[in-house]
Amino acid sequence: MLERRQQDMRSRLRASGTLAETLVSRQNVVLPVRYSVSLASIAICLLWLACVGATFAEQLESNPETAEVVRGTVVNRLTHDPVGRALVYSPDNRFATLTDSEGHFEFRVQKPDPGQGNSDVLVFQRRRFNSGGPYQLRVRKPGFLDDPASIDGLVSPGVDNTIFLDPEAIIQGRVSVSGTEPSNRITLQLFKREVRNGRSHWIGRLTARTNSSGEFRFAELGPAEYKLMTLEQLDNDPETVAPGRPRYGFPPSSFPGAPDFQSGTTIQLAIGQTLDASMTVARKPYFPVRIPVAGLEPESGMNVSVLAQGHPGPGYSLGYNSTQHRIEGLLPNGTYLIQARAFGPHQASGMATITVAGRELEGPILAMATTLSIPVHVKEEFTSTDQNEPGLLTPTYSDGKHAYRTHGPRAYLQIYLEAVDDFALAGGGGLRPPTSPEDQTLEITNAFPGRYWVHVGSSRGYPASVTAGDVDLRLDPLVVSAGGNSPVEITMRDDGARVEGTVSAASQAAPAAAGSPTQHVQVTRLAWIYCLPVPGGTGRFQDFPASPDGRFSSPIMAPGAYRLLALKGPRTELAYGDSEAMRAYGALGRVVNLTAGQILHLELELISTVE
Repeated sequence: MLERRQQDMRSRLRASGTLAETLVSRQNVVLPVRYSVSLASIAICLLWLACVGATFAEQLESNPETAEVVRGTVVNRLTHDPVGRALVYSPDNRFATLTDSEGHFEFRVQKPDPGQGNSDVLVFQRRRFNSGGPYQLRVRKPGFLDDPASIDGLVSPGVDNTIFLDPEAIIQGRVSVSGTEPSNRITLQLFKREVRNGRSHWIGRLTARTNSSGEFRFAELGPAEYKLMTLEQLDNDPETVAPGRPRYGFPPSSFPGAPDFQSGTTIQLAIGQTLDASMTVARKPYFPVRIPVAGLEPESGMNVSVLAQGHPGPGYSLGYNSTQHRIEGLLPNGTYLIQARAFGPHQASGMATITVAGRELEGPILAMATTLSIPVHVKEEFTSTDQNEPGLLTPTYSDGKHAYRTHGPRAYLQIYLEAVDDFALAGGGGLRPPTSPEDQTLEITNAFPGRYWVHVGSSRGYPASVTAGDVDLRLDPLVVSAGGNSPVEITMRDDGARVEGTVSAASQAAPAAAGSPTQHVQVTRLAWIYCLPVPGGTGRFQDFPASPDGRFSSPIMAPGAYRLLALKGPRTELAYGDSEAMRAYGALGRVVNLTAGQILHLELELISTVE
């Protein structure tokens, strides 16, 4: 037995070494210094997982009557070719193995103890839903996406399971000056369109720096929409950087060569695609800029945003000199909107428009004003007078000396503002904490001028209406201005509705019976229920998971018309606040009209046509 274990360990070490070699043998790759550390970490993890897997496998081999086989094949989702040398492992890292050259893997796992029924099985740290599985597995392989949302799945013993891996997409290219010379170590930032609170936003996710040849590379990308932009870079050539001489730099440029982020091309990247995003930057003269700041407390810090020609987007930068009480730096010719927001004990904001025209700029003065407060009025139309219902929160507040319970709307209401513009400086504001046990006044504080989505959460009932003047804040943003703002009016009710029922998935195969031919089934995830308000209605978005047996029951929902969808797993990319994006679901699911106090029973079909 000892000799057999040593042979098995040697084979696993060789397999791990092969995988580590694969990681470093990829050609034409611009690698940062920290990548070598990552490769070593991965190799150590593979060795550890292989050793752990061997130990547990030997324990099971000694009791074959208490084990069952989980096997399958790892497949490239794009080409449907088998993926060899992929690491297949359990979420708790107690089982791990590498697929063979045909993509096959196999585990012998401990059967559940009959005395435990459907209790948690420690082998995979996942609840057993029936006597034949399923279990959860994960897969990892260099060159493929390590994304649990797309590769996690449930596998059943006794059948040939198929796990799909998504090959990585790559954006690479070369940054040059005037189309010929390589750039001077330019930094690029990759932005991804992501959904946050049901609406799409551009989020800066990755940065890369060109090498001495001007080349760059972004790897391990998934299918999505991207934008690529070079960041501002001053020319630090010793021959041109000297006292009294003009300074030069490379203004930001958005792929394929636009002067600002808004004008740049949106890159639609597909699974496994490699895109050449070579671009050119221009060398231009830069001039000193000094903008005095008035109305700022000495102990406050400041964030500064520079928008070229008023277009929202990243790229240019200026800093705050707390000693001289001014914003300063270097900018090329152009018109810019300067936004400043102070942080610290005294929050304030201000803005100014400047024009740089071939010489250094002094002024104008940027005046800082304190943040704004917006009153909040709550009208309660509750049918129940019991504030201690099961599930209701009873929050407390502490002023550092004493803790006390809050009352009224403060006990259940949460409000915060989210900026509409992607690159607005942070600081939308939220509900002010109470100042004493008797303080019941509600107001949104630390709000800066701008446009905001108003998010209202409650542990009691639901907001039936949220308005400011004649603006319905469930549909349109709140505009905060320095000249005064209408109070936010909220009506709370508790006569909500619920939906409950089951999800059917006729295409999902059941485990094969003993002695019968094996079946090929795709790894599936649990169903997730989405309740999308019909445009123009009074409903509010709601989502929740179904149980493993397909049953679901919603929390209390606002009455109104909804489109109900049952999708595979949670969809973080579902832009339910964008009517254009929701057209793809227009003929799917079921449309229901919920009335106050109703409990609707229905059956939903699992949707797999929209991925």
